[in-house]
Amino acid sequence: MGAIRRFAFALAILVILAYADVIVLEHIYKPISTTYAIPWESFSAGLSWAPEALWWHVAFVPLSAGFFLLTGLAARDLRFSVGGFVLFLTGWEDTFYYMLLRQFPPSRLPWLDNAWGIAWTRVFQPSQSVSRWGLFAANAVGLALAYWIFSRGRHNPASRARTRH
Repeated sequence: MGAIRRFAFALAILVILAYADVIVLEHIYKPISTTYAIPWESFSAGLSWAPEALWWHVAFVPLSAGFFLLTGLAARDLRFSVGGFVLFLTGWEDTFYYMLLRQFPPSRLPWLDNAWGIAWTRVFQPSQSVSRWGLFAANAVGLALAYWIFSRGRHNPASRARTRH
């Protein structure tokens, strides 16, 4: 599988994950919270190191990792698993989430403050939450890292010549 095909497949998986996130947060959590006057904090996982994390996030991250691992194993391509998960960790799923909602990400994204693939952008804005521009910077770094991962490996021109016929 070439780098472009890995990117296309990984981005398709990220869109599917973002769609699942939209369904759970926008069509289940928020309506339940509004209809039954349940405070948003009651959905919190109560993690001291990630106070903004909901129970959905606690399940979502391992499910996403498993999704990339299983698809990489099915394709016999662990580079796909690693590169795809790097794209996930650097906020591409969050970017697609807002694209599916047809919204620009909010100026501040405090729920991403503990997402290590994105939180590093706070060095450019100390004592503040992750910003939308921080998310986009993390996306750019993730894209570069994924490209590097996806394009690594043996390139055997002889095997390529055999598959062309």
